[in-house]
Amino acid sequence: MLKFPDGTLIISGKRDFRNLEFYQESNMYRTIISDEIKFVVPFINSPAVCISTGSTVDYDYASVIGMIKDAIGIKQIALERSSIPKTNYVGIQFVAIGKWK
Repeated sequence: MLKFPDGTLIISGKRDFRNLEFYQESNMYRTIISDEIKFVVPFINSPAVCISTGSTVDYDYASVIGMIKDAIGIKQIALERSSIPKTNYVGIQFVAIGKWK
């Protein structure tokens, strides 16, 4: 976490999700992660957030296709992949940038 005197706040984090259930839609496999990720310090408004998949262990790669967020955290993340997942395990990394004052 980086907190600047001008009110800028940058928070980054990593979280792993196990036992995700992917469903097939057309030729893609999708899942919704509904476990909220709370920011360690709340923003005054909803921050800009960048999310990518990444983990320190073997996991299923997926693309982030959407998210629901607010000033307190990331509420949901939608993931998509082109093949049936083997482990149902996905790790995500995020960076949130906004104002704390």
